[in-house]
Amino acid sequence: MENKNKETYQVSALKYRPKSFDEVVGQETITKTLKYAVENDKLPQALLFSGPRGVGKTSCARILAKVINSTKDNNDDYDFSFNIFELDAASNNHVDDIKSLNEQVRIPPQNGNYKVFIIDEVHMLSSSAFNAFLKTLEEPPKHAIFILATTEKQKIALTCLPWCGPPGPSSGTESGPPGLSSACARRTVGCAVDRPLQMQTSISGQPSPCKRFM
Repeated sequence: MENKNKETYQVSALKYRPKSFDEVVGQETITKTLKYAVENDKLPQALLFSGPRGVGKTSCARILAKVINSTKDNNDDYDFSFNIFELDAASNNHVDDIKSLNEQVRIPPQNGNYKVFIIDEVHMLSSSAFNAFLKTLEEPPKHAIFILATTEKQKIALTCLPWCGPPGPSSGTESGPPGLSSACARRTVGCAVDRPLQMQTSISGQPSPCKRFM
């Protein structure tokens, strides 16, 4: 006799995917930074999540999308899936793909206040696609938040990097914010460079945009 209470099988990556920042393991510095940005209204128009596969880049992006759209009137189980637009740049890396994304950006969200656009493996966009995306990245509508996820940050077009700023709870010192060095040593999600000080001072010789959000 078939067991009606039998649980549907799920791979562990989906079954144990975190649904809140508190459930994210090993990324305390990043989740604390994102919480601070949301609570103090210092969330930039674009964030760069860099790190190896499986560290939680997409999970943190989806959690952020839920947090910034949640209100007291919303059900905690509401996932705001219609507010999340995901583009796999590995297979959608042409100008026409970015033009389609730009059209989506103009449409305001039906529920919540923000639409979050996650571009995975963003470094695989062609040069023409990066150029087509730049204007939207520079001046997006107020309801749009971009999250660029990559495993190879050094391949991202330099013209896009200054517009991606990880917000932080302090302006940082010579040694960086508390815990940032150890976070980089563990190759965490939000540390987009090898040396923590670089995240605060400059990106390719330009003043770091993260200073604008302190």
